[in-house]
Amino acid sequence: MIRMSTQENGKTKNLVLDVSRVYNGATAEIPFDFSFKPEDEEGNDLLFPEDVRVCGSIFEKAAGTGVTESYVGLEMSIRGKYVTHCARCAKELTKTFDINASYGVTKDTAEDLEDYVEAPGGMLDVTESARTLFYLELPSRTLCKEDCLGLCPMCGKDLNTGECSCKPEISTNHLSDLKKLLDKHDEK
Repeated sequence: MIRMSTQENGKTKNLVLDVSRVYNGATAEIPFDFSFKPEDEEGNDLLFPEDVRVCGSIFEKAAGTGVTESYVGLEMSIRGKYVTHCARCAKELTKTFDINASYGVTKDTAEDLEDYVEAPGGMLDVTESARTLFYLELPSRTLCKEDCLGLCPMCGKDLNTGECSCKPEISTNHLSDLKKLLDKHDEK
């Protein structure tokens, strides 16, 4: 089992594994276990109180014979938690995630294959593969509950805790103001 910290001398270090050993039959499996600190992205309402943990293995799915190389697979699990706010009512939430993925490993970089990760020269950057999957799987928005009512647009009261005293404006034609503007523009 290869265990590592992504921090070395204060700098982030990627886990790069030599998968050619699996291709040529020298070993049937390379297990790994590491963690990384997600980068804070501007405009993203997700905070990560702890490192994200990644574990899995690179393994021989089908043995090669003679000059034929083995078919190699990658399985990994990415686990952790994040803190965010409900997209409707702004309530703070702590959510956990468990992302599981399985890919084939290819040494060829000629085609963009969806179910494969590339290992050019037989070297696979497992950290980069995990980061890519992690950021693709993050939610674009999170709700505290599926039927969250959100906040009143007039007074800001959380409508999940009860009704507010605001009187909603009733409009029979929501696009009437836009039509007036277009009509005014056509007159010119």
